[in-house]
Amino acid sequence: MPNVRARSIVLIAALLASALVACTRETAPRATPPRGTAPATATAAAGVPSRPPEIVAASSTPPCAATRADVGRATLVIDVATCAVVTVPSVDAGGVRYAATVARDGATLWIPAGDGVDRRAADGRVVEHVARETSIAGTLARVEESPDGRIRLLRRISGETVLSVGGVVDRVLPPWTNVAFAPDSRRVAIDLPEDPAPAPRRIVVRDVVTGAETVVPQHFALCRCGPAPSPVTWSPSGRFLLYEAGPAGQSTAWVYDTTTNVVRTVGSVLRGGAPWGVRDLLLVEDRGVRLVDPTGGAPVVLAGPRGYARFVDGGRAVFASDGASTRVVSALDGHEVRRWDLPAGPDDALSLAGDEPVVALAATLATLRTPPRHGCAGMLVIHPAARASNGAASGELCVPGGASPAWSPDATRLAYATYDGGLATVHTLDPSTARTTSIVAASTSCGAITLRWLADGGHLLVGQSGCG
Repeated sequence: MPNVRARSIVLIAALLASALVACTRETAPRATPPRGTAPATATAAAGVPSRPPEIVAASSTPPCAATRADVGRATLVIDVATCAVVTVPSVDAGGVRYAATVARDGATLWIPAGDGVDRRAADGRVVEHVARETSIAGTLARVEESPDGRIRLLRRISGETVLSVGGVVDRVLPPWTNVAFAPDSRRVAIDLPEDPAPAPRRIVVRDVVTGAETVVPQHFALCRCGPAPSPVTWSPSGRFLLYEAGPAGQSTAWVYDTTTNVVRTVGSVLRGGAPWGVRDLLLVEDRGVRLVDPTGGAPVVLAGPRGYARFVDGGRAVFASDGASTRVVSALDGHEVRRWDLPAGPDDALSLAGDEPVVALAATLATLRTPPRHGCAGMLVIHPAARASNGAASGELCVPGGASPAWSPDATRLAYATYDGGLATVHTLDPSTARTTSIVAASTSCGAITLRWLADGGHLLVGQSGCG
């Protein structure tokens, strides 16, 4: 009997201790992760979905607009609310096709016209006209601008280029000269080609206010190492200049410090996106993908030799994929924000909705990813607001046949395309309702289309790259 009483006392004491621990857990303050970071469990849980994502049903209504225009030979500007379509024909000259280009404001387009170039609003209205008589003889192909629009580069279809400051010709440049505008809208970097031969290629920094020029020092003769001009870009602060140079077949990226007049190599610049991020950080490839500070310091390794990375959110974050998983890294302090057990590549759409990463993994790469990603054989959409058709929060949606994805500027809507032979249909998806809307159907002459939202978030640009 004493043993039974003793065991009862021990059992009661254990129950009281458990209740005290549970009460302590409920009343203790909970740690809140810093803004922009994921809870500690998010990384582990992200790769283990509780159930397959819901398959998004195709729109029950046909596209609200249709056009006979071939997007390989014209650019379409679509109002996603009204389905109004503005068709902008491309200009063919010298075996090259010139299409509409987005102006620096992100809301208007430069369009080749018969006697110059028009800058048009999304609804087709002419906002500005640059006549060839006041700029350069011959048909203009496009206009490039400094951040404040005061400095312009006027390119003729035949290649001749004029640098204009405040509407006045500053300098006539050789054909297809590569020019980059500094953030201060005062300096330009001019990459002078090897023309006429045997004149060496030179990179000159010109102050358009004083006319002063500085030649970027080189350790060897520059070469283009290919038919297209190599990129020259300024860092966000305007301190550094990035360009590519080197012996044929061994081109590497170089950084010129305008404050010290020093040049150093940083590896190979990644393709498919802006190379610069906040704090003048660079995404480079050198036996792997790295985040490099040109002022010095140890680089941050993001992925291995076959990896892929891209700046998003104005360079404040990096999506990096190593071929097996994808993670989001803050460029401000290097901490990992989120991770998925899925690879991402150049055909996928990556963005941020507030502080939350959003991803659309295109169905065109599905054959390269087996088994199906999270149970989705189509385009997998990961969005914090994603909900199933019954309204239940899901976080993931599956869009059969979805390709060519592009997130709206606020990352609340996704534009994508589906293909049926030579016909492409453009749709939009609202992840918060899992509803799709078919916008326009158009013919395609040379493969997949490209989709881009204008800055207003209400218009889509539909075209094709590599045509011509």
